[in-house]
Amino acid sequence: MDFGANCDLQNLTKSIEQLRTMLDAYNIALAIIDSSKTKIDEMKMFKPPSTPRRKAENRGEVSL
Repeated sequence: MDFGANCDLQNLTKSIEQLRTMLDAYNIALAIIDSSKTKIDEMKMFKPPSTPRRKAENRGEVSL
């Protein structure tokens, strides 16, 4: 089949395959981002409580 102007079935098939490859890469990237965000959210939920710290001046330390 030839659709004119360099649009034959072979070129259309190649373009569709390139699009599928790009969509697969995009979906993989989204899955990685989603997984990372989930892990970060879980880490925030289980953040250990902070312990009160004495002021640096009281310990003779210099702070910036």
